[in-house]
Amino acid sequence: MLVNERISTRKHGWLAKVGVSEVLKDYDGSNTKPALDVGAEYHRPLSNQTQFSNEASASAILQNSDKSYTAKNAMSLTHELSDRVDWLNSWAVNYDHNDVTNADTTTNAVSSTYRYYISNKLAFDTVLALSKVDDDIANNGNDEVDKSLFMGVTYRLK
Repeated sequence: MLVNERISTRKHGWLAKVGVSEVLKDYDGSNTKPALDVGAEYHRPLSNQTQFSNEASASAILQNSDKSYTAKNAMSLTHELSDRVDWLNSWAVNYDHNDVTNADTTTNAVSSTYRYYISNKLAFDTVLALSKVDDDIANNGNDEVDKSLFMGVTYRLK
């Protein structure tokens, strides 16, 4: 299927994870808060050139006085345009609920990446990204959609 060429990661199947963790020291100075972490991944090649991936996770503090939690979802679709060119489109959503301040923050980020492989370990990336933060706070500098253009060279040590 893939012959001696480097393209974006190819995966197939799903994975589910559950774990318990401990917050040793928090920003507010309090100690030892247990937390629950869950996660799931789903990956499916749609063709020899196209890969779909979705990764979701959630984390919650397990304390009666603090019901804060975070949920994240990252979805991507990668298409191999040629042996040396990949096109990656992604959408990430992060939701954070802080029970202490009763604040909810939602961040949406979409990006489109054009990746040209110069050699097997060297790639040139051009990324166009849009992001929006909704935090129910007016005039704090993040009320507009942020637009970004990144260009860079990546060297892979593997």
